[in-house]
Amino acid sequence: MIVQDPKQSSLQLEEREFAGDPKDWCALRLLMEEIDEEMQQQRKHLLMRMAQWLMAHDVFRKIEKRKMILTDPGKRDLEYHNTISSSLFGSGKMLIIQLKEHEEIDPKHLGVRFEDLRATVIAVERDYMQLHSGMTEPRKQQILKNVFGG
Repeated sequence: MIVQDPKQSSLQLEEREFAGDPKDWCALRLLMEEIDEEMQQQRKHLLMRMAQWLMAHDVFRKIEKRKMILTDPGKRDLEYHNTISSSLFGSGKMLIIQLKEHEEIDPKHLGVRFEDLRATVIAVERDYMQLHSGMTEPRKQQILKNVFGG
């Protein structure tokens, strides 16, 4: 009966476990390439969505100026502005969240700093609140008191 050294036996097993068939490595390499390609597509998609959001924001501001600022808005204008500005804010906020999750995607590739994009989204929310959120009388009185004293 031949007795093998336990250390030598486990070493041979480990070497056999890692000596994979080239087909295994090829399949794994293809899988990794596919994952990399998908990640690149997601990055491109996110940048494309950001560019589209910025374009929608620009068009929104132009129409807002024409319909809401330069003229007295009608009821339908107010309804559209309410709906579209809240939608624009929501999609902008989601874009900010997704950009934070993908730190390797930098909006500067589109000529926009992340902070500027965030400020633009916040401005949409602020303008929405100013135009479409009524202020309660107690809040109004509190603000007047704080500003003018008394």
